Amino acid sequence: MEEFAVCQNWESSDFLTLDMVQPQNFMDDHVRLAREGEVIDDGMIRGACPTQVAVSFLPAMLGNPLRILPQNILGDDRKLSWDEAFEVGLDAEHPWYRKYMRFIDALVERAAGRFPVSHGPEIGPADLHAILRGHNESIKDLMDEPEKSAKLLWHLGEIVRDMFEGIWQRIPLFQNGYFDAQYCLWSPGPIIRIKRTPRPSIHPICTAGWSSLSTACWTTLSAAASCTDTRSLCFCWMRFWKSKRFPAFKSTMMPSACPS
Repeated sequence: MEEFAVCQNWESSDFLTLDMVQPQNFMDDHVRLAREGEVIDDGMIRGACPTQVAVSFLPAMLGNPLRILPQNILGDDRKLSWDEAFEVGLDAEHPWYRKYMRFIDALVERAAGRFPVSHGPEIGPADLHAILRGHNESIKDLMDEPEKSAKLLWHLGEIVRDMFEGIWQRIPLFQNGYFDAQYCLWSPGPIIRIKRTPRPSIHPICTAGWSSLSTACWTTLSAAASCTDTRSLCFCWMRFWKSKRFPAFKSTMMPSACPS
């Protein structure tokens, strides 16, 4: 947050509101950060994503208030019931969703092809589970309601995938390739990277199954940034997780074996 002048005025507030995020107020600092990379001249491809990780927008899109912390902004717990959590969905007309897309559009316009633009990292299904049901409650969920938790995590994974797909409909390729701003990765083809969330370490009994599921979800969501056939990929990884949890379930991870 210290990289953006506009964020310095937020410290006196407890929560971030829509009117506090005006994309144009961030553009000069985004360009400055890109230029600093040129000065370093270390060969790394630098680009931009909305607020460079300072704000996690997805929780707000799903109805969670955004609490302002010293170094970043995160969604507050809502402690929803199971039924309420399953009713949560992504709405393209939601004010925070529209704000995020306007931010993307502003970055693309300001970059004008000079530097790449991508989605932000955002949080994944395990963290969404925590802020929707409550952090303590989500831990208990994994132990007491594993099947229901798996269903919720899958639902949340699809939400993040849909968000990423919506974002990439607005972002042009950079030098005919794809870019991931969080890791400064550029590729002439789709980028599919695996990111393991540390949340499965909450209990050794949970680790084996949930680590695979988290990997599956994050692989799918990362792929959504640049892979059009994400539903097939999602199906592959879920089958992989099932095969680990249920040895009798045999499957292949090859995309050709998945439905289109």
